[in-house]
Amino acid sequence: RAAAARRRVAHLVETTSPSSVSGAVVVVGGMVMDVRASPFPGHSLTRGTTCPGRVRQTPGGVGRNIAEGVVHIAPPGAPHPFLISAVGDDLAGGALLQAWRGLFDTTSGVCAGVRVCAGEATPTVAVVLDTSGEVSCAVADCELVERMVDEAWIDSHQNRLEKAAVVVLDGNLRPSALRAAAAAARNGSGKKRKKTPLLWFEPVSVAKSTRAMQGGILGVTDVVSPNLQELIAMASAARGDDEHEHENETDLPASSKETPSPNAAAVEIARCHRKDIDTLLTAGVGNVVLTLGARGAVLCRRVIGGFPTQMRDAIGGQRQTRDATGGQTLTRPQTQNAFSCTYVPAFPATHVRSLVGAGDALVAGCVVALASGGGME
Repeated sequence: RAAAARRRVAHLVETTSPSSVSGAVVVVGGMVMDVRASPFPGHSLTRGTTCPGRVRQTPGGVGRNIAEGVVHIAPPGAPHPFLISAVGDDLAGGALLQAWRGLFDTTSGVCAGVRVCAGEATPTVAVVLDTSGEVSCAVADCELVERMVDEAWIDSHQNRLEKAAVVVLDGNLRPSALRAAAAAARNGSGKKRKKTPLLWFEPVSVAKSTRAMQGGILGVTDVVSPNLQELIAMASAARGDDEHEHENETDLPASSKETPSPNAAAVEIARCHRKDIDTLLTAGVGNVVLTLGARGAVLCRRVIGGFPTQMRDAIGGQRQTRDATGGQTLTRPQTQNAFSCTYVPAFPATHVRSLVGAGDALVAGCVVALASGGGME
């Protein structure tokens, strides 16, 4: 009882101090214990039997990963990120909370947004990686996040949400929770505010990517960050397509399979999936950050009143130039529904330990820049 009282006091201090909440990044999503297994070099995964390898437990979860990324790369003096999540009162939950506290120079209130649920099992994801570091298979038990990061828990942190610079929502949340978080961030208490938080939705997986549409938040979401398959799923759900209509789609048409250049491949992917990109932008999404792994990423946004002033490449046969960074802008012909796509190549990786969490790191870097006053490009 005394420990519960101390946690409550810390929570009240954190959520009522204006200096501690204004301009921060708030992340609402999963806090998960990741169990990762990978074979030793020279061994391969074989169905139906074991192989020698390494198994490790590490703090994870899309929301938690993004929040930790913000901790590591935020500029000096920036407010701490605030994580709204849930764990069980088991060993895994205690380890996750201890690891989270260890990221900060103070322990006061840093776990105030994490709901500790008595008698519950902490969300856990078991991932098996292949020899290249790619995910071979995975099982995710994140049901606690769906049940316990609910509307009531989110509403209890409304002060944090409405005063944030950026609010990140991950797809582990139920549609109703996504809707509650978006409403708390955008509507607040009804008081007139100078600026509402930027809202970013990270789809998490193909299966969970459609929850933004189900929760009715696409129209108020500033940024979504799907990979290609998540983009297809989100756009199909928004259009009401048959769920099996796109199940055999690949990233490039057969004629483009041998494209040697990642830049050219990214251009072709954006061209082939412009209908899906346009669907999300038409639904009200402000920006689509399409992640393409080693090929980089493409930032897609609606063109209003003509082409962007820094156009560099074009989907629809417009002029093509390049800037010093190697970035390109791919733009459809100027029509009522025109949109631009700025291609950002990936930095080459010399030694890849794991690809798990790469997308989370991208989101963390972007939201830190946005919270610090940077623009989308």
